[in-house]
Amino acid sequence: MEQKESVQNPTKSFFLKKSVSEPDIGFTTGTCAAAGSVAAARMVLTQKIVPYVILTTPKGIKVCIEIEDQVISKDVASCSVRKYSGKDSDVTNGTKICSKVTKECDDAQRITISGGMGIGRVTLPGLDQKPGEWAINSVPRKMICDGINRERERIEETCSLSVEISAPEGAFLATKTFNPKLGIIGGISILGTSGIVEPMSEQAILDTIKIEINIRKSQGKRVLLMTPGNYGSEFLQSEFGFSLEAAVHCSNFIYDAVLMAQKAGFKKLLLCGHMGKLVKVAAGIKNTHSKYGDHRMETLCSVAKKFVAENEFPLLQEKLMACISTEQAIHELDLYGEHAETRLKICTEITRMIQKVLTDWTGGAMQCEVIVFTKENGLLGETPEAKKYITQSKEL
Repeated sequence: MEQKESVQNPTKSFFLKKSVSEPDIGFTTGTCAAAGSVAAARMVLTQKIVPYVILTTPKGIKVCIEIEDQVISKDVASCSVRKYSGKDSDVTNGTKICSKVTKECDDAQRITISGGMGIGRVTLPGLDQKPGEWAINSVPRKMICDGINRERERIEETCSLSVEISAPEGAFLATKTFNPKLGIIGGISILGTSGIVEPMSEQAILDTIKIEINIRKSQGKRVLLMTPGNYGSEFLQSEFGFSLEAAVHCSNFIYDAVLMAQKAGFKKLLLCGHMGKLVKVAAGIKNTHSKYGDHRMETLCSVAKKFVAENEFPLLQEKLMACISTEQAIHELDLYGEHAETRLKICTEITRMIQKVLTDWTGGAMQCEVIVFTKENGLLGETPEAKKYITQSKEL
């Protein structure tokens, strides 16, 4: 007989180990799926409602997870866990991760894990799971299996169990994540290597960049197309007909991303970016976030000095140093003398400098081409083989 019970449990999900700042961290979708699966397995094996479970995450932190929507029948039990993301309030925060566990009529002690509504499927190589598999990563799968095995051992049960993970809002939420770009279709992923969610770190961003680079490599791309962000993708779309997802977004981590590309085995790289970001690379700056340094106008002045009359340079330098954006600085160059020729020489030299820095970072192991633009002025500079790389980056 089916049982359904609303549990008014005052003990909400919380961290039992006090060595971590509790308000700052939350649970991964993997921890939610594991907790729900353990609870559903316990319910189907004992035919009793489970109000909460205690798990030890891979990071060694014990967590108490509240269980909701408990339903039990003879051979099936289901429940849900509400995702909590802590201060890193991602798009899955507050959504329900559901688990359904079915008792099989054999003693093989198998555990099979599948996805249901709102869970994505992998379509591209280079991810944690192979193409065709449900986007339930290896660490959450291990957490689910380890937890269910403990439940079976505790009550000396030998039956096989099948687990289905679902997320009712998953298909909608996935459109707000990187999943479509990573080739995961139909829903969200069940993720997590530590079991907990900490405020978005630089390492988390670097991990995402690495995944995207590895996907491009597994697709057989000859040229890695890279841009710091949306401006670059929009420029590549409007000027060269690329999709917005074609280029890897490296954010401010240009140096790290270039070395990742080299390690992944790429021999050719095309970096397309806004002058405001890439002029910093010309100066050798490895991370273009403002907290690591600016030097945009200093670099522009240093290059301009090579192409401007000595007696005229002080006034131009004063105007450039007063600029608050590279668009404004380019406008000042346009106003100077024979502006078209001067601006072209300056932007061409900056583009060449960027190329040299990228090549030096890889020890000459990669052939790097560069395209520089601004939103107002469009294309400002390109290295000699850039257009060739544009063509090659559209090929497999």
